Amino acid sequence: MKKILCAALAILTSAFGSNAEAVELVKKPEGKSLVVYFSESPNQNTHTVAMWIHEAVGGDMVALVQTE
Repeated sequence: MKKILCAALAILTSAFGSNAEAVELVKKPEGKSLVVYFSESPNQNTHTVAMWIHEAVGGDMVALVQTE
């Protein structure tokens, strides 16, 4: 969980820009990674952040979908 939060922070920091030179804050983990996300909101914010994390750490990505 700590690695995911660090990845999200690194991605958000770089996404909103900075005058500082880019620094790689996240190393891709050894082994398998899985990014899982869930959102009840119609906007794509959660999906977008999940994609950023997925691009940073690799592995698979799964969206949880609520059923009736």
